[in-house]
Amino acid sequence: MAPEGEEEKIDLKLTFNPALQYFAQVIMDKVAKGTIEPDKYELPEMNPTIIEYLKPDRHMFESEDIAAFDAAFQLVEVEESKKNDNKKRVYWKDII
Repeated sequence: MAPEGEEEKIDLKLTFNPALQYFAQVIMDKVAKGTIEPDKYELPEMNPTIIEYLKPDRHMFESEDIAAFDAAFQLVEVEESKKNDNKKRVYWKDII
């Protein structure tokens, strides 16, 4: 949700899921060809409209907001300390 006085960058009412769109395209293609055996079926090419939709708008990523975000959050590689060899590091996945 955009702050008051600003407009949304992406209209969610006009946004669709390209994976679901392609899935529907494949199903319709299978029905049209009457193919149910997966070994004999080749996936159709994705609709060019969907491919164009997947390409990001470059002007959205060239704004001052993106540059300010990059400046505020610098990525730094952290090396794991070897001082505490007697303590085993516990990861979240190990607890499960």
